[in-house]
Amino acid sequence: MDRHSHILWGIDDGAQSPEDSQAIINAMRRIGLRGAWCTPHVMAELPDNTASNLRKRYNEALATLDLNGFDLRLAAEYMLDESFLPRLKDNSEKLLTYDGKRLLIEFSRISLPGNWEEMIFLVQAQGYIPVLAHPERYGSILDLEALELLHQNEVEFQINLSSLIGMRGRHIQKLARTLRKKGLCNWIGTDAHRPEHVRSRA
Repeated sequence: MDRHSHILWGIDDGAQSPEDSQAIINAMRRIGLRGAWCTPHVMAELPDNTASNLRKRYNEALATLDLNGFDLRLAAEYMLDESFLPRLKDNSEKLLTYDGKRLLIEFSRISLPGNWEEMIFLVQAQGYIPVLAHPERYGSILDLEALELLHQNEVEFQINLSSLIGMRGRHIQKLARTLRKKGLCNWIGTDAHRPEHVRSRA
């Protein structure tokens, strides 16, 4: 089951129409996936992506798409930016997690926020298990030693299938494979924004 996808249409830089969403699902079926977690971006620059709005689009997807046994579930991918801590501390709206426990988070690939360690600590203090999306993409801001330390501190890693098979470049592929070889890969996801992102080989 895919752990990271942008299937829901019209809410981020993923699928832009129900037809796009269906095409991604069809591509997932072709490589043998039986279901997928929808993990739309939640970040400061997408203020309408609240949990309630994303649930509405998810319910539309369940009613609209031809799932035919394909297991579609809802979580979200939370950017650790200036909007994150207010969301984390807002008890009026629960965060969208995997099975109520694991919270998918990401960094900007350009730079780390000054309080990123505090944010991860607070995620854990509230009883969530942080799952870092595509850690192999952060090689320019976190070296291997820093990534290993994060994993030792109970941050789970979700590596992208596209990285492992070389679709994101050699440096990213090398780090993805190194993390997996070292046992630092808890989950694999397609991170599919379009059907062509869903491949089992480059």
